Amino acid sequence: MGFSNKDFDKASKVVSETQLYKQAGNSIVVDVLEKIFTAMFE
Repeated sequence: MGFSNKDFDKASKVVSETQLYKQAGNSIVVDVLEKIFTAMFE
């Protein structure tokens, strides 16, 4: 679920650590979002 270590390593080469933390803080786990929408529309 989310990013693998390989994905993180790729991103950390081109994006600052601060930006990575901001992006992680603004993210939502897709599986959680799917469950929320499923519960809303049942």
